[in-house]
Amino acid sequence: MRQSWTPLSQRSSETLREQAAEYRRMAETARTIEAVTGLLRLAVRFEALAETHQPGHVPSRRHASTITPSISGSAIHAGSSASEAIPVTT
Repeated sequence: MRQSWTPLSQRSSETLREQAAEYRRMAETARTIEAVTGLLRLAVRFEALAETHQPGHVPSRRHASTITPSISGSAIHAGSSASEAIPVTT
């Protein structure tokens, strides 16, 4: 069965947040640092896009493309929107 595709600009903030949560769950089980950071980067961008779909949203100068996960010690932090750090094994 073929699933229809909806442009990101037409998705609800709830749908975008659900997708961000799915990327975070995937990052928890990813095996490489590249996969973890890529998935967390997507999650952060989807969260930022969801914010722009909220009523009364005022655009800021900080765009989702400038938000990147940071690595400190043995955990990855995906900016201020991350609820907790994800441990990384090397």
